[in-house]
Amino acid sequence: MEQGRNEVRVMTVHGAKGLEAPIVFLPDTCTTKSASMPGGLLPLASATPDGIDDLVVWPVKGMSTLAPVDIAKKAIARSETEERNRLLYVALTRARDRLYVAGFRGDREPPGDCWYRLVESAVRQNGETIERDGREILRIASPQTAPPEKPKHDLAREAAPLALPDWALRRATSEPQLAVPLAPSRLAPLDTDESGEAVET
Repeated sequence: MEQGRNEVRVMTVHGAKGLEAPIVFLPDTCTTKSASMPGGLLPLASATPDGIDDLVVWPVKGMSTLAPVDIAKKAIARSETEERNRLLYVALTRARDRLYVAGFRGDREPPGDCWYRLVESAVRQNGETIERDGREILRIASPQTAPPEKPKHDLAREAAPLALPDWALRRATSEPQLAVPLAPSRLAPLDTDESGEAVET
């Protein structure tokens, strides 16, 4: 997320709630990974007997065919999808002038419900396709209708370089070369003279 002309901030979508910036980048939109249930534990609300609260199970191989486990997994997936969609709305509405949506893909095709695919589907229906450096770019653009705002501060004056101090113009002095010969039989370190050279005692 970019805020102002000379300041760039990188933050999560959660941290960007309530903020606005002229230009916003969404750099990683090809994943749907989540960690809502650490350790792989599944809450079995649909199979919890009366009088027992917060029953969970650690599913192992072969348990996916059990109805309570299957219901629990689908409930978590549905909840995570709803939360991702809410965060996507927040991310898409942080930009005032421009929004760039990008993503990285490896050997596997990105999931169909990742942010990139959702945005891509909408832009293909309502935008245009252009080509830059041999790559396809999808774009939705609209003309600017509001007049440009005058800057609130004189940025050129604020960015004027300061004069360098005297010490920055002087050549740095060379550090003395400390040459201490290796002597496995010597326990005490050698003394040094004023220039830092080792002196035998």
